[in-house]
Amino acid sequence: RRFPDQPTFKAMIEDAGFSRVTVTNLSGGVAAIHHGWAI
Repeated sequence: RRFPDQPTFKAMIEDAGFSRVTVTNLSGGVAAIHHGWAI
């Protein structure tokens, strides 16, 4: 089983009701921080 790619995971977070979702790549894309607001 594989973790979804960044655009897919961002869409999943938005579909879960989060807004202002951003993705910040670290180490040239090896890792990423996904951040969103749930208000």
